[in-house]
Amino acid sequence: MVRFRQIFLDVKDAPEPDVIIWENQHITSTNRTIRTTIVMLITIILIGVSFGGIVFSKYYQDTAAKEYDISMCSATTEVTLTEAYQDYLKKKEI
Repeated sequence: MVRFRQIFLDVKDAPEPDVIIWENQHITSTNRTIRTTIVMLITIILIGVSFGGIVFSKYYQDTAAKEYDISMCSATTEVTLTEAYQDYLKKKEI
C-alpha cells in the first residue's frame, strides 16, 4: 500500500498487453453496465415466458384430463381411429 495525500492507494501490476482487448477500450463502464442490464432483462423475460408456457401447458393438461376419461389410458394402450372418434362424439353429446 502506498500513501498519497493522506489516502492509501492499492498499486498492482498492469496486465500484459496481449491480454488486453484493445478494440473494447472505447467502451465506458456506463455503456458496459447498460449492455449487461439489457442482456439480464432479456434473459429474465425469456425465463418468465418459458415458465408461463410450462404453467399454461400444465393447466391445459389438467383441464383436458378433467374433460376426457383418461382412466383407461396407458403408455401401451393403442387407440384406433374409430375409438377416438367415438370418444370425441361422447363429449359433444354432453
